[in-house]
Amino acid sequence: MEGFIFGFIDNFILILGAFLGFDVGEKLGKGALGAICGAALGNTISDAIGCMIDPAMHDKILGVTVGCLVACLLVPVFRKLKA
Repeated sequence: MEGFIFGFIDNFILILGAFLGFDVGEKLGKGALGAICGAALGNTISDAIGCMIDPAMHDKILGVTVGCLVACLLVPVFRKLKA
């Protein structure tokens, strides 16, 4: 079950944040765009922490984190395409 700890930590942090009312999107503002950016940033953080804690994922932390951040760069592209 390689990656189990990663998956658990990844979702645990997001669920905990939701229950505690931590809303990155609200802090960023800008309505739906803030929510999208907040979700992307929250996912990046939880993925990075999951990689740090799961021994099976230690060597993948850089790739996972950079991959998440590169995907975040697509938010303005999708926003422009939608407009």
